[in-house]
Amino acid sequence: GALSECQRRGLQVPRDISIAGFGAYEISAVSHPTLTTIDPQPRRIGRETAELILRLRSADADSAPEPKVTQIDWSICAAQSS
Repeated sequence: GALSECQRRGLQVPRDISIAGFGAYEISAVSHPTLTTIDPQPRRIGRETAELILRLRSADADSAPEPKVTQIDWSICAAQSS
């Protein structure tokens, strides 16, 4: 949406303004210019969440797993818009 609005207003991306998206959707690779995005690794988030749910469901009340922090790294998919 932001890319289309910039083009509608006559702003050149990235000369006049830089744009970055979130989600690394396929459309970012086919837009013109291609859109730089942040990839939050949604499949990994889903997999880690599913594993946690399965562990919690299989544990009895006395042997519940200890809380843990799971860090899921994100990445920047650099393209022409920045």
